[in-house]
Amino acid sequence: MIKVEDTPELCSFRDDLRQITGAAEPQPPHISLLYGVNETGRRPGWSSDESILKSIAEKCGRQLDQHEYVLDRPVIAASDGAWTNMKSWRVVRTL
Repeated sequence: MIKVEDTPELCSFRDDLRQITGAAEPQPPHISLLYGVNETGRRPGWSSDESILKSIAEKCGRQLDQHEYVLDRPVIAASDGAWTNMKSWRVVRTL
Protein backbone atom coordinates (compact mmCIF):
# COMPACT_ATOMS: atom_id res chain seq x y z
CA MET A 1 0.00 0.00 0.00
CA ILE A 2 1.22 3.49 -0.84
CA LYS A 3 -0.03 6.29 1.38
CA VAL A 4 -1.30 9.37 -0.46
CA GLU A 5 -0.92 12.91 0.82
CA ASP A 6 -4.31 14.10 2.03
CA THR A 7 -4.16 17.55 0.43
CA PRO A 8 -6.94 20.06 1.10
CA GLU A 9 -8.31 19.38 -2.42
CA LEU A 10 -8.34 15.61 -1.90
CA CYS A 11 -9.85 16.02 1.55
CA SER A 12 -12.62 18.20 0.12
CA PHE A 13 -13.26 15.71 -2.72
CA ARG A 14 -13.47 12.81 -0.26
CA ASP A 15 -15.84 14.76 2.03
CA ASP A 16 -18.07 15.67 -0.93
CA LEU A 17 -18.07 12.07 -2.14
CA ARG A 18 -18.96 10.81 1.33
CA GLN A 19 -21.86 13.27 1.59
CA ILE A 20 -23.15 12.40 -1.89
CA THR A 21 -23.05 8.66 -1.28
CA GLY A 22 -23.96 8.65 2.40
CA ALA A 23 -20.92 6.50 3.07
CA ALA A 24 -19.06 6.23 6.35
CA GLU A 25 -15.76 8.02 6.95
CA PRO A 26 -13.31 6.52 4.43
CA GLN A 27 -9.96 4.99 5.26
CA PRO A 28 -6.95 7.29 4.86
CA PRO A 29 -6.17 7.86 1.16
CA HIS A 30 -3.93 5.19 -0.32
CA ILE A 31 -3.16 3.22 -3.44
CA SER A 32 -3.40 -0.54 -3.21
CA LEU A 33 -1.01 -2.09 -5.69
CA LEU A 34 -1.80 -5.79 -5.58
CA TYR A 35 -5.45 -5.91 -6.59
CA GLY A 36 -4.82 -8.37 -9.37
CA VAL A 37 -7.49 -9.40 -11.82
CA ASN A 38 -7.01 -11.61 -14.83
CA GLU A 39 -8.32 -11.17 -18.36
CA THR A 40 -11.80 -12.33 -17.30
CA GLY A 41 -11.98 -9.75 -14.49
CA ARG A 42 -11.56 -12.42 -11.82
CA ARG A 43 -8.85 -12.79 -9.19
CA PRO A 44 -5.93 -14.93 -10.38
CA GLY A 45 -4.93 -17.96 -8.31
CA TRP A 46 -1.80 -16.29 -6.98
CA SER A 47 -3.76 -13.39 -5.47
CA SER A 48 -4.36 -15.32 -2.25
CA ASP A 49 -0.86 -16.85 -2.03
CA GLU A 50 0.96 -14.90 0.68
CA SER A 51 4.45 -15.98 -0.39
CA ILE A 52 3.88 -14.91 -4.02
CA LEU A 53 2.39 -11.58 -2.94
CA LYS A 54 5.33 -10.98 -0.60
CA SER A 55 7.76 -11.72 -3.44
CA ILE A 56 5.94 -9.29 -5.75
CA ALA A 57 5.95 -6.58 -3.07
CA GLU A 58 9.69 -7.03 -2.46
CA LYS A 59 10.45 -6.84 -6.20
CA CYS A 60 8.36 -3.67 -6.52
CA GLY A 61 10.18 -2.15 -3.55
CA ARG A 62 13.55 -2.77 -5.20
CA GLN A 63 12.42 -1.27 -8.52
CA LEU A 64 10.87 1.90 -7.13
CA ASP A 65 13.64 4.45 -7.09
CA GLN A 66 11.53 7.60 -7.01
CA HIS A 67 9.69 8.93 -4.00
CA GLU A 68 7.02 11.00 -5.69
CA TYR A 69 4.66 10.01 -8.46
CA VAL A 70 1.99 12.00 -10.23
CA LEU A 71 -0.90 9.80 -11.27
CA ASP A 72 -3.48 10.73 -13.87
CA ARG A 73 -6.52 9.25 -15.56
CA PRO A 74 -8.14 7.89 -12.38
CA VAL A 75 -11.18 5.67 -12.56
CA ILE A 76 -13.99 5.01 -10.16
CA ALA A 77 -14.52 1.29 -9.83
CA ALA A 78 -17.02 -0.90 -8.03
CA SER A 79 -16.48 -4.40 -6.76
CA ASP A 80 -18.85 -7.31 -7.33
CA GLY A 81 -18.03 -8.56 -3.83
CA ALA A 82 -17.37 -7.17 -0.40
CA TRP A 83 -14.36 -4.87 -0.12
CA THR A 84 -12.67 -7.56 1.92
CA ASN A 85 -13.23 -10.22 -0.76
CA MET A 86 -13.24 -8.61 -4.20
CA LYS A 87 -13.86 -10.97 -7.07
CA SER A 88 -13.78 -8.46 -9.94
CA TRP A 89 -13.96 -4.76 -10.74
CA ARG A 90 -16.40 -2.80 -12.86
CA VAL A 91 -15.32 0.64 -14.04
CA VAL A 92 -18.12 3.04 -13.18
CA ARG A 93 -16.52 6.20 -14.52
CA THR A 94 -13.25 7.28 -16.10
CA LEU A 95 -12.17 10.78 -15.10
